[in-house]
Amino acid sequence: MLDIWLGLFPAIMAIGTVALMLTEYTPIFTYLSSPFVPLLELLGLPETQQAAPAVLVGFADIFLPAILGEASRVS
Repeated sequence: MLDIWLGLFPAIMAIGTVALMLTEYTPIFTYLSSPFVPLLELLGLPETQQAAPAVLVGFADIFLPAILGEASRVS
């Protein structure tokens, strides 16, 4: 179990950090989340312009390590 923690945890932290840096310092998630704004308005969420990028970043933080891990396994 320690081998899994020491091998996997740093990679997940690095990918999450890169995603967070992209969120803070580039407008990429704002552009990517623009199609979600009408959906969130339809659901009745307040402040949809701010909530849409946050939703997308949450998914990126969860799924990027799994996607990159699968891609490295295949190649």
